[in-house]
Amino acid sequence: MLDTILPFATQETAGPVHNELWRDLVPLLAGRARVRVSRDNGRNYRQRDERILDATLPSRPAAVMLHDATTGLAKILAIDFDSGTRGVDQVEIDVRRTQAMLSEHGIRWIHDRSPSAGEHLYVPISGGITTGDAVDFLRLLAFRCPTVDPMPHMTVQHGCIRMPGSPHKLGGRQELLMSPKMALTVANSPAPRPLFDALHRSLEHLRPATPEPEPVGSVNDRDGQSEMNAGILTVARNGFQPGGKYDSPSEARFAVLRAATNAGFDTPAIYQRMNDGRWPGLNTLFSRYRSPLKELQADLNRLQSKGHRGGHNTVVKNNTSQPKAQGGTRSVRSVGFYEWLKIWRNASHARELTYGPSRVGLQLRLVLRALGEAASKSQSSFIEFGCRALAIATGLDHSTVSRHLRRLRAEAEPLVRLSSPAHGKYADTYELVVPEGLVNGSLAISYRVGKLHALRPVFRALGVVAAFVYEALEQGMKTAPEIMRSTGLSRSATQDALAVLEGHHLAVKAREGWIETGANLRFLADLLGATDDVEQQRNIYAQQRFLWVSWLNTRLVTHSGFAYPDQDYPFDEFEPSEDTYPPPG
Repeated sequence: MLDTILPFATQETAGPVHNELWRDLVPLLAGRARVRVSRDNGRNYRQRDERILDATLPSRPAAVMLHDATTGLAKILAIDFDSGTRGVDQVEIDVRRTQAMLSEHGIRWIHDRSPSAGEHLYVPISGGITTGDAVDFLRLLAFRCPTVDPMPHMTVQHGCIRMPGSPHKLGGRQELLMSPKMALTVANSPAPRPLFDALHRSLEHLRPATPEPEPVGSVNDRDGQSEMNAGILTVARNGFQPGGKYDSPSEARFAVLRAATNAGFDTPAIYQRMNDGRWPGLNTLFSRYRSPLKELQADLNRLQSKGHRGGHNTVVKNNTSQPKAQGGTRSVRSVGFYEWLKIWRNASHARELTYGPSRVGLQLRLVLRALGEAASKSQSSFIEFGCRALAIATGLDHSTVSRHLRRLRAEAEPLVRLSSPAHGKYADTYELVVPEGLVNGSLAISYRVGKLHALRPVFRALGVVAAFVYEALEQGMKTAPEIMRSTGLSRSATQDALAVLEGHHLAVKAREGWIETGANLRFLADLLGATDDVEQQRNIYAQQRFLWVSWLNTRLVTHSGFAYPDQDYPFDEFEPSEDTYPPPG
């Protein structure tokens, strides 16, 4: 596997202090009494591995849920300092800087450290904190403290963090850096909300300037989208409020979705906002469902079946107007994800024909198709597949994939753009887009049938040209001229590829023209050794991944000097001495 991690071999036995922390302290910090126990030694904390949080300390890495599933509120602000981004020294600087800020505003915290030298500060807040407020604060804090990771608070449904006493994948445990007595005191004395709000406001000067002010009474939540009513956005951010405008959570949910589709948001855009901290209230309204994405799509389909379509006005069911571009870059108007992907596929096919039949042109086409295939698998226009994963999908070298990705995103009207750069163990995130110049042409033709493929393994042996010709046959092309027009290949290359396909019983020439035989491509790939080629490439990249993760972990220096259980945390180090205050009167 590409995501190989270090073996979980040196787990220490939990001591009495760890068990007491898990029993007494952790329930005071948990947003809901649920914990996810990792089955792969700390690599993933899946929803299916979630169980009731009880007094028994898990034997494997465990992350406690931060937010209440009904209200969306967290009892604490969990500040995660990731040592894998800027190193241990920067973590130390950021932690001390944050502690000084908290103390300056009269806010106390609970402090722990992991064996990987990452650190957590837990800040109990009276009345709780929403996902939106937490993420907004952490993003502002990250401008000053670059090792801060807002991920634990990103979603109500999945937001979680390892707490004191939890085992770690490298061995050892989350160690409390203060006495348990002091930690319990802080947990039972949350900071008044006005103090946190004052701290939040003190970071406002770090917020990037917006290009222009929003109109009164409405908010433009994304460039290129229509305006949404501020009241609706309040529901999207804060969730259902009893006694408010809506009689039930369901009514509030549909009101937000109706406004969002009117404003031009498609399914991926809505789901992205639900999970990136911008619309945490809407996320809360879907939290009771096992698969919020599927329920979101079902709700949008219900709106469409009732005659609602995206756009500035609600239209009747027999709408004949075409979808329009979102600011010329994001996507077409509000349609289901797979319908949007088909439009993108038409646009990418039109762009592919401009690359020509050269070796570089064919490679660009493969990379573009690999991105589309990744989007289909992940059901999102945001692609988090690394260059090596795309290299396996295309049969290319990862350095070639990287070079072609740079070229694709540098085009005048790109079909893909960089959403966020790589950091640490995480790859670049790309977003598929439909340029405005390709929208009309993509909508004017029928959707391309069949699955979207990069390079199926058998065509590593038979050749890239044969792959494009075979796909044309799957699309219903029967003659060489039709195949040439569909693929952009020359006559000689097309004829040679047809001969290869015929020789391997993948195509046959009938009275009406060429047709594909429906042969088992996987069996032929095994027979030609292409499957072994894929596996060899996968193993090479898995080893490289292992070495990279090992290098990252060896760069982390675990600091000693944990506080003993009978030692109180030195808050006085962060508080001004009494003689700094003027005498009363």
